Amino acid sequence: MSGFVDHYNNDHQHSGIKFVTPQKAHSGEHIELLNRRRELYEGARKTTPGRWIRGKCRDWDPVSEVSIIPTNKSVGDESKGKQREVAWIVRK
Repeated sequence: MSGFVDHYNNDHQHSGIKFVTPQKAHSGEHIELLNRRRELYEGARKTTPGRWIRGKCRDWDPVSEVSIIPTNKSVGDESKGKQREVAWIVRK
């Protein structure tokens, strides 16, 4: 289990936090990384504008808040006739 947690926090780039690792997001390293990505995308857009739909680049602004508990999703528990909220918790 510890191997999975290490990979999840330090190697896996999460789409919900702009494809950075949780470790980089928590340490603040993601700011510089996202700025470099923005510059790279802007340069590519200027070089080959025909490849960009509506002329827009991906939004590389840092995410300020992330919830690990979905607020709009539930999973039915038919055996008890109740709805329960789904949560993902990662322990280090």
